[in-house]
Amino acid sequence: MINLVKMKNFNKLLTIGMVGAMLTTSCKKEGENIFNMFTDVEVTFHDSSPYSVTDYKVVNDGDSIHIDFTMKSAKEDMYVACLLEAGTSSPIKVPIDDEHRREFSYTFKLKANRVGKMSYRVYPLDSRGIYLGDDYKKITIDVKPNFSYYTERHLFLPPDGDKSKKSYLSLTTGETFSYNEGADNSSKIDLGFYVDSVAVDPEEPDVLTPVYRIYSLDAGVDLPTGYDISSWTLRKTLFSAPQQGMDSDFMEDFVAGSVIEEEAGNVEIDQSGPVDIRGGDLVFFKTEDGRTGAIYVSTITESHNLGTYGNLYIKIVD
Repeated sequence: MINLVKMKNFNKLLTIGMVGAMLTTSCKKEGENIFNMFTDVEVTFHDSSPYSVTDYKVVNDGDSIHIDFTMKSAKEDMYVACLLEAGTSSPIKVPIDDEHRREFSYTFKLKANRVGKMSYRVYPLDSRGIYLGDDYKKITIDVKPNFSYYTERHLFLPPDGDKSKKSYLSLTTGETFSYNEGADNSSKIDLGFYVDSVAVDPEEPDVLTPVYRIYSLDAGVDLPTGYDISSWTLRKTLFSAPQQGMDSDFMEDFVAGSVIEEEAGNVEIDQSGPVDIRGGDLVFFKTEDGRTGAIYVSTITESHNLGTYGNLYIKIVD
């Protein structure tokens, strides 16, 4: 039999639920669409010079960039004009004087110094610092790449009798070579990697410590027995002294060829080696054909299976 009490209770709950749903639906209010909220500001970009960007433009590293604009506000007074790069939170700000509260023109002047695409928006703030809108417009600058980036180049120590280990590096192509491959590719090779044993403490001259080094092929270093490179093309590479204890973020800060060259200009790049290196070191270099770059030594690892090797990251200006 059907339980009438339970059926009545069920019907009562169903009725309450339907009424509640109807009330919820009838009281629902649509929020403002963000694309309809800021329509009182008009932004116009002007093509007023060879450096102007009005929409999208491909430029070279170091080029001047002009963002020439006029902004108009239909209802609110403008007090500050802002230029914001996408992905950042701190805009460049310019105050707006009393005579231009409703219409203001200005040119932001920048220099391209980071490879890749960057987008910008221009917008005003009111007297309270409140955003008034950007007319839903942006401009994009695309800076052409002008450096090469080679990651995780492993250079192994050249042990006696095993000439198949990759212990030579081309900074210009990122290729690594073994001694067996070196003679045929020496015209590309910019540096080699080896270890020396050095007495670090003068009071204990018999206690030798391994010191890892890079060198230019023309440096004339004493290599392990059997590693004769005198018949190779001996390219001349110059290095700086290592900057010790650098974080990998420092290498990531090299975002354009101009930045690499500027940083390299702050150090002496005048030695062909050998240059002692440790994990965390940064070494600037110049190749025989005059290209500038930086080597970041991520780690030097001693592996039972692979032997000892350095993990290098290289950025070189094209």
